[in-house]
Amino acid sequence: MARIPKKRWQTTDIYFDDYSPTATIFTYNYKLKKKLHKFAQEHPECCELKEEYTDGGVKYKVEKSRMSIRFISPCSEEKKEMYRNIINSINNKEGDSM
Repeated sequence: MARIPKKRWQTTDIYFDDYSPTATIFTYNYKLKKKLHKFAQEHPECCELKEEYTDGGVKYKVEKSRMSIRFISPCSEEKKEMYRNIINSINNKEGDSM
């Protein structure tokens, strides 16, 4: 029986180069594994399971054109305050209707 690595060693690795149209994703992350599994079932032409490891890791081959990486800028304090006010007003309205 394979030993499951400690949480700190459970990495997600994404390998791709400029030449190949596909990327390889290796992960232990539960949510990412579920997303990849669902995507592979719905779009087998774009994503396929390459290997499932006994320690819980999986390796998928995915078309690079189906992936994206987002960088999200932090919110300013003004926007955070605005969002807090909106949420508070929604919560207050819900509390009044009960």
